[in-house]
Amino acid sequence: STVVKTQSSVGGESPINRRGKPVMTGTGAFRWKLRMLANSDRLANLILFVIVINTLTMMADHNCDMCNVSWCPKFKGALEFANVFFAIVFLAEMIIKILGLGFNKYVSNYLNLFDALIVIASLVEIRLVVDTFFCYMEKKECREYEICEEGGGGGFTVLRTFRLVRVVKLLRAFPDVQKQIKILVSVFGSVAALNALMLIFLLIFCILGMNVFGGTVVEEWDPSTIALGSRVYVEFPWHDGGSRYATVVGMDHYNHSSSPWQVKVAFGEEEQVWKALNIPPDGMVWAADKESAGVGVPAIVDITPRMNFDDIIHAGVTVFQVLTLSNWNQNLYSAVSSNSPASGLYYFALIAVGSWMLLNLFIAILIQGFAEQQAVQLLENMQAMQERLLEKLGGMEEDKLAMRIEALFDSIDTDQSGVIDKYELKNALSALNIELRPRELQDMLMKYDVDGSGSIDFDEFLGMIKELVKKAEVAVHGAPPTPAQENAFEDAKEIRREKVMSMPTGLDELYERSLFCLRHSNRFRMMCIRLSEDSRFDGFILLCILFSSCSLAMDNPSIGDDSPMRLALQTLDLILNAAFTVECVSKVVAQSFKRYIKSGWNKLDFLIVLTSLLDTGLSYGLQGQNVNLGALKIFRIFRIFRALRPLRIIARARGLRVLVTTLLSSVKPVLNTMSIALGVFSIFGVLGMQLLSGKLHSCSDPTVYERDNCVGRSNDGVPRTWENYAVNFDNIVSAVRALFILATQDEWDIHMWVGVDATSKKTGPYQNYAEGIIFYYVACIVAAGFLVVNIFVGVFVDCYTAAAAELELGPKEKVKKLPEVFDDPRNPARVSVLSVVTSSAFDLFIAFFILVNVITMSMESFKQAEWQSTFGKVSNFFFTYVFGFECLAKLWAFFPRRYYVNSWNRFDYFIVMISFGGIVVDNLGTAVAINPTMLRILRVFRVFRILRAFRIFKAAKGLQAIVNTLVNSLPAIMNLFSMLGLLFFIYGVLGVMVFGSLCTEDDKQLPGLKAARCLFTEDDNLLSPHANFKNVGFALLALLRVATGDNWGEVLATCQLWAGSRKVSEESWQLFVSLLGKDPSTLPPTDAGFLQREDKNAALEIAKHAVRAWHAMTLGLDEDRDWPFPMASRPRSLEWIYLGQMVLPGCLTDSEAFELQNEGLADCDVGGYSKQCESTCGSSIAANAIFLSFVCVSQFVLLQLVIAVLMEQLSNTQNATSPTELMPGSDFLQRPIFVRLYRRWRWNALRRLKHRRVLEVIANRVPTSAGGTARRGVTPSAPVQGAERVLILPTRSAPHPTTPAPAEVAVEDKVAPQPAKRRRSSFTNTTSTDMGMNERHGA
Repeated sequence: STVVKTQSSVGGESPINRRGKPVMTGTGAFRWKLRMLANSDRLANLILFVIVINTLTMMADHNCDMCNVSWCPKFKGALEFANVFFAIVFLAEMIIKILGLGFNKYVSNYLNLFDALIVIASLVEIRLVVDTFFCYMEKKECREYEICEEGGGGGFTVLRTFRLVRVVKLLRAFPDVQKQIKILVSVFGSVAALNALMLIFLLIFCILGMNVFGGTVVEEWDPSTIALGSRVYVEFPWHDGGSRYATVVGMDHYNHSSSPWQVKVAFGEEEQVWKALNIPPDGMVWAADKESAGVGVPAIVDITPRMNFDDIIHAGVTVFQVLTLSNWNQNLYSAVSSNSPASGLYYFALIAVGSWMLLNLFIAILIQGFAEQQAVQLLENMQAMQERLLEKLGGMEEDKLAMRIEALFDSIDTDQSGVIDKYELKNALSALNIELRPRELQDMLMKYDVDGSGSIDFDEFLGMIKELVKKAEVAVHGAPPTPAQENAFEDAKEIRREKVMSMPTGLDELYERSLFCLRHSNRFRMMCIRLSEDSRFDGFILLCILFSSCSLAMDNPSIGDDSPMRLALQTLDLILNAAFTVECVSKVVAQSFKRYIKSGWNKLDFLIVLTSLLDTGLSYGLQGQNVNLGALKIFRIFRIFRALRPLRIIARARGLRVLVTTLLSSVKPVLNTMSIALGVFSIFGVLGMQLLSGKLHSCSDPTVYERDNCVGRSNDGVPRTWENYAVNFDNIVSAVRALFILATQDEWDIHMWVGVDATSKKTGPYQNYAEGIIFYYVACIVAAGFLVVNIFVGVFVDCYTAAAAELELGPKEKVKKLPEVFDDPRNPARVSVLSVVTSSAFDLFIAFFILVNVITMSMESFKQAEWQSTFGKVSNFFFTYVFGFECLAKLWAFFPRRYYVNSWNRFDYFIVMISFGGIVVDNLGTAVAINPTMLRILRVFRVFRILRAFRIFKAAKGLQAIVNTLVNSLPAIMNLFSMLGLLFFIYGVLGVMVFGSLCTEDDKQLPGLKAARCLFTEDDNLLSPHANFKNVGFALLALLRVATGDNWGEVLATCQLWAGSRKVSEESWQLFVSLLGKDPSTLPPTDAGFLQREDKNAALEIAKHAVRAWHAMTLGLDEDRDWPFPMASRPRSLEWIYLGQMVLPGCLTDSEAFELQNEGLADCDVGGYSKQCESTCGSSIAANAIFLSFVCVSQFVLLQLVIAVLMEQLSNTQNATSPTELMPGSDFLQRPIFVRLYRRWRWNALRRLKHRRVLEVIANRVPTSAGGTARRGVTPSAPVQGAERVLILPTRSAPHPTTPAPAEVAVEDKVAPQPAKRRRSSFTNTTSTDMGMNERHGA
C-alpha cells in the first residue's frame, strides 16, 4: 500500500496506508513475510518436490562393484553430495517455519517435531558425509573405496530413511488411497487395546518359556553346522562338572586341525570360573567336535538352536516365530527332544491363543472397520449426489429445465438404446465424482426400475430425477420443488415422446454399418449374424476351446522338433487359429467393430486371435530365412490368453459370477491397497538398503571368513566363490522383492538370521553379530505380513459381500417340499421307547459313549502290544452292540419310514452296518481260508469305524452349526477352487513356455552327453525333480509350492538364473593349463590348439575342452553310482567340469548350447527325434513378473476369498432364525413355520369356497335353531351380486367379530377379496421365505 501520511518517529508511530492501517516495516515485515511463506502452498509444494527427488536418489543407491564398474565412485560421491544438499534444504525449511510460525506454534505440531529430528540427525552426520564425498572423488584403487563406504555417517544414515515418511503428503492427489488410509487410522484406535493385549500375551509366554526351556533346548547337529558365533556346550575332560555354555569366536582348520574351534566360555573371564576349569584367564579355549575330539581336548557336545529361550530377545523372537507358524515345528521337535513330550502343550497353547485367536481378531476388527467406513461413504455419496444434481438442474426456468432433463438422459444413454443400464448409470455417477459400490448401485437401479426390466427408461428416469430433486431441495434449501419445476417434468416427458416418434424405424437406419460399408440387410452380414447366433456354432467354438486347452497342456519343450506329436500340435494350432478367426470375423461383421469391442470377452478374443495370427505369420513367413526365430518366442506367450476362454463356459454359473464380479469390483480398491503396500515396501526397503546393502555375502566354503581369502578351492576340491544371498537388499528392486517374500512369511526366520549374522562387505557371517536387526525384520513382518495382507482380506471380504448381495437380488432357487409329518405310535411299548430315544438324557448318554469310543480308538498304535489289540477288539464289540441297540430301538419306535427320513439316522445305520460287517470280516479271516489279497480288501471296512467320531457332531449343536456352515459353503468354495484351478493352469502353461528349459536335478543323471547341457549349472541352481516346469503337471506342483509359501523364494531365485561374465580369469586359465598339461597360448598361431586367455570365445573353447575331457573319461560309466562324476575311477572328471563352471558361470545361453550341440558335445534329441538344445538360463524380468503376480493373485486374492466365503455363509447362518420347538411327529417342521402355514392355508381355503359348496355344508353340518329353520341372517337363495359365500371357521387366536360360538358354524355374505395377483398356494410347496406373506389374513 502506498503510504499517504507519515507521523513523527519520535512518538514511535508507524506509517499509515490509505486504509488507515499501520504498515509493518523492518523486522515485523520480515517476520510477516516469513509467516506467509511458511503457510504458503508454494513452500509446501517445493518441499514435496524435494522429498520426491530425495526419495528417488535414496532408491537409486545400490551395492556397486567398484572394481568392475568405472562410474561407481563418481555415482556414490554424487549421492553423498545430494544428501548434503537435501540436508541444507530441509534445514532452511525448518528455520523458515520456526521464524515464521514461532517456536511454540512450530513445536505444537508433531509432524514438525518429526521433521526437526530428521534435520538434526542430518546435521550430526553432515561432517562425515562431506568427508565421504571427498573420499569418493579422490582417485585410488577399487578396493580402497571400501574405506569410504565404511565412513558415510555411521548409524545416523539410517535416519535418512524416515524422510520417506513425508511422502504421505502426496496422498492429497489420490483420494481413494486417502480413504484406505482413513480406514486404517480409524482401525488403529480399535486395535490399540488388542495390541496391548498381544504384547502382554507375548511377554507372558516369553517369561514362561524362559522359565521352562531356558538353557535346556538343544538341536541335532553335525560339525558342518558349527559357525562363528554359534552358541555351544563344551565338556572339559579334566572337569566333571558337566558341559559349560560357550560361544564360538574363531576357527582355524590349518594351525589347529585337531581342535579347530576357538570358544569363549560364558563368565570365563571371572577368576573363579577360569581357575575351576583350568583355562586361560580370558576364557578362551580351542575345542573340537565330540566325534573327533582327542584325549584331553575340550569337546563341543551340543549346539543351541537359533530359536531358543536363553534370554529375553531370543525368547521374544521365538514366540513371535511360533505365532507366524514359520518353521514352528522345528522348535517343537527341539524342545520335545530336549525335555519331554509335554513340552508340546506350550506350543499348542501359544498357537491356539496367539495365532488362531488374537491374530484373527485383528482381521475381524479390520473388516468391521471397512463395513463402518463404507456406510459413512454411502451417506457422503448421497449428499454429494444431491449437491451435484442441484448444480445442474437448480434455479433453471421451466422450458430450459425440461430441455436439460431430456439432454441429461441422452448424455447418460451412451449407446442410444433408449434405456439406461447399470453400467451407464455408474459412468454417469463417476462423472460426478460419485462412486457407489455394486450393491448400492444395484439398489438404486432396482428402486426406480418399476417394470423390472433391469434398466431405466425415460419415464422411470423422470421419476428418479423428480424424487432426487425433491430430496435435494429439502436437504439443501429446506423447501420442496416449485410448481415451475413440477411443470418442467411434464414438459420433459412430452419432449421425449415427440423425439421417440421422430426416430427412424428401419433396420438399416437403426443399426450402424459394419466395417463402414455393410448395411444390416446385407446378405453377407445377415449370414454372419445367423452364424454367430447359432447355438451349434457356439458349441463348436466351445469344443475348439477344449482342444486349445488340451494342446496347451500337452505342449512342452521336451517334444522333438520333427516328432509326430510336434507336427500334430502345429496342425491343430493352425485349425484352431482358423476357427477362432472365423468366429472373430463373423462377430465383427454381424455386430460392427464398435459394438463388438465393447464386450470384455470380445476384447480378449480379439487380442488372442490377433497375436496368434501374428505368431503364425512370423513363424511360417520367416521360416528358412536367415532370422533368429528365438526372438519371435515372445509372441508365443500370448497363446496363454487362450486358457481364459473356458471362463465363457464356467462363468454362466451363479457362484462363479459372484467370484468374477468380486474380482472385477475389487480391481480399484486392490490397486489402492497395492499402492499402500508398495509405499510400505519402499520405506522398509530403503531402510534395509541402509542397514544391509552388500553385507549378505559369504564364501561358498564356510571355513573361510574373509572375502580376500575366498580364493582357490576348498578341501573338497570345489572352487571357492564369494556368493550373495538370494533375498538381499543390494538395490531397491531386490529390497522390495525381499519385503514381498517376507510379507508371505516364507522362511522369514531364515532370512532374518542371515541379516542378523551380516558383518560387512569384506567379511562373512558371524552368528548374532547385530541382534538389533531382529527388530527390523519383526517390524517388516508386522507391517507387510500382518497389516498389508489383512488389508487385502478386508477388501475382498467387503467386495465379495457386495457381489453376493447383488446377485441374490435375482430369481431365487426352486423351493423344496417340506418333509413328511408322521403320527406318533399308539402302542404303549412303542410310546415308551419313543419317549426314551427322543429325550435329552438319551442323547447325552449316546454322546458319552461316542466320546469314549473315540478315545479308545485313539489308543491304537503301530506294532501295538497284545493287551492293546485285545482291548481294542473288546471295546469295538461293546460299542458296536451299544450303537446297534440304539439303531434297533429307534427303528422300532419310529417305524422304518420315519427313521430313514432323518439323514443323521441314515448315517448312524450305515456306521452300524459297517461295524458289524467289519466284525464279520475279522472273524471270517481267522475261521475260513480266504485269499489274503481279498481279505485285505475286505478289511477296508474297518477303516469306516473312524466315522463314528463324526457322530459327536450330532450331540453338539454348536458343532452342527459350524458343519452346516462348511457344508453350505461348499458350492461357493468349489467355484473358488475352479477359479484357482484355472489360474494354476494359466500360470502353469506360461511357466512351461518360459522356464521349461531350466535344468533339474534329474537332468544331470541322464546318460552320456544328454547330461552335458546341465553340467554347467551348479547344484544349488537346479530345480527340484518335483517342482519344475518340464510339463504342465510338474508346473502345477511347483505353483502349489509357491501358493502355499513353501520356500518359494528358492524357486524364484533359480528361475532368474543368468549367465555370468565370460571373461577368463587368471585362476581359471591356470587351472586349464594344469589340467591340459600345456599352455595353448605358447603354440603357433596356425596351430588348431592355439588359444589365448584374451580371445573373445576363450571361455567357450575352454568349456568345449572340458566337456571333451569329461566325456572321454566317463565313457561307458553311465551306470556308476557317482554319475556323472565317478570319483572312484575318474577323479579328474569333476575338475574338468569345475573348470567349465568357472569359465561359463551361471548357465548356458542359446548360442552356447547350440554351439556345443554342433560340436557333438551335447545331445538333446528326444525319443530318436531331433531337438535343438536350448538355454539353461532363466529370466529375471519374467520370473519376478510371473511369480510375484501369481503370489498376489493366489495368496492375496483367491485364497483370501475363502475367508470371505466362510464369513458370508457364517453371517447368513447366524442371521437365520432357528427355533428349537418342533411339531410332534417331525424332526424338521418347526412350530412357528407350521402356524404360518396353517394361517395361509386357512385364508386361501376360506377365500376359495364357492356358493354351492357352502350350501352343502349348511345342509349337512349347520345346526338349526329352535324353530327348525336356519340361523337368522342366512339366505341361501338370492346371493349377493358380485359376492361369494364364505365359510367362517372359528379360531382361538383372533376370533372374527361375527364368528359364532365354537360349536357353531355361520355363513355370511361377504365380498370376496380381489388380490392384484392371484397366488396359488400349496401346503407342501411352501417354505418359510414366503409363509408370512398372508399372515394378516389369519384372523
